[in-house]
Amino acid sequence: MLFIYNILIQIISFVTFVAKRDKLKSDPLWQGRFAQIQSLPSVDIWIHAASVGEAKVIGHLIHYMKSQNPNIKIHITTMTRSGYKTAIDLYRSANISVTQFPFDTKANIKKTYDVINPKVLAVAETEIWPNLILEADARKIPIVLINGRMSAKAFKKYKLFQRSFTFLLTKYSKLFVKSENDYKRFLYFDTKQIVRIVGDMKFDAPLLERTSEKVNGIRLACGIEPESFIFVAGSTRPGEEEMLADLFLKIYKEHKTFNLIIVPRHIKRVNEIKNMLLKNNIQFKLYGSSSKHESVILVDKVGLLQNLYLAADLAFVGGTLVDIGGHNLLEPVWAGVPVVFGKSTYNVNESAEYILKNNYGTQVTDSDDLT
Repeated sequence: MLFIYNILIQIISFVTFVAKRDKLKSDPLWQGRFAQIQSLPSVDIWIHAASVGEAKVIGHLIHYMKSQNPNIKIHITTMTRSGYKTAIDLYRSANISVTQFPFDTKANIKKTYDVINPKVLAVAETEIWPNLILEADARKIPIVLINGRMSAKAFKKYKLFQRSFTFLLTKYSKLFVKSENDYKRFLYFDTKQIVRIVGDMKFDAPLLERTSEKVNGIRLACGIEPESFIFVAGSTRPGEEEMLADLFLKIYKEHKTFNLIIVPRHIKRVNEIKNMLLKNNIQFKLYGSSSKHESVILVDKVGLLQNLYLAADLAFVGGTLVDIGGHNLLEPVWAGVPVVFGKSTYNVNESAEYILKNNYGTQVTDSDDLT
């Protein structure tokens, strides 16, 4: 499998390089993807966090490490543009640098290791990049999985290539996983000596400060009156926005102070959602508009969801009414807001159970249940 993988990743890297080479001079994201990054001082730990959720979660670890050693040098890589922006906004300082994760070709990975020269590699969640792992092993750099998980869906796929995944996962020094189910799935790949259950780092997040002054300030920025009801739908996926539009039409007919804020998981889908709203004759505005006439707000910027949850009366977390497995269900809880989510929670089962057990939210079976 690894031989075929290396051929495919090389082809993908080459084709992308040809298509994006004009961006290499000015775009730091593409520079990172092709290992064309500036020289850095050797770092103590390289943390890879794929997207926004992982970039936020590693903050708990970074905060702890900084409290133990204020001078620790950390480098963070991300896979997505929004993840990169989140990491820049949250962490970049004199001792924390951020770049985009390189294409996992042998050449790119070697060049990146040469520049970063970490003492430890930490990978958040479950990002299995063969050449990243094998090069660390060749250089005797310890690899640690943090907040590790393996969904039932992923487990079925990995089992098809058991020998390859066993070969890769046993290169880790430690696998720190979230739950008993994750533990059992990792054991299948001969990792008994290195896998440990430590819980979900998301539970270590501090509660956000929720004051009336802060809430009213966020509402004002949205053009929403203090007494109006706000329903924030975060990290929505295709198919869910249609359900939310239907929900809005049903509720708004009877309650004119109802406001819906849609924050899609991927900002590039904004035009698609605009067209859907127009098709349903729903008046809307983009976040930041000074207009006060529309009761649906579509967010086309990253980094706003946490504050929007603070201003909400009720939240919905996407990826749960379609077969995605769910996104961070705890983010609204941190903001002190009750949360609604669907049945597809196989990526966030522990969070879902915690919320239901403590009455922090409710689970619905389908779009009809939302009303």
